[in-house]
Amino acid sequence: MFYNGQDDSNCDYEGVNNYLNMLDWPDIKKFRKSPRRPWHFKNGTVTGLVKSYGNVTFAFINKAGRMVPWYQRESALILLDHFINGVPLTW
Repeated sequence: MFYNGQDDSNCDYEGVNNYLNMLDWPDIKKFRKSPRRPWHFKNGTVTGLVKSYGNVTFAFINKAGRMVPWYQRESALILLDHFINGVPLTW
């Protein structure tokens, strides 16, 4: 699980995305081809974007800085809960 806040200027989304795309992992080509999809709360509100393949997930959380749990507590809790329980995020 990797995640970034939209407003994090030190560890920006594209930098982390580039890092992930260079991982030495057998399924990296499939991860690169997987689409970034909107991630929705149950009420339909878009909370960010998520890209996932196999056991690697990368989430981008709207209206959050580096400390995602500080800025977007509900998003961070849902993200962690889904990851721990092996449940995909809602598109």
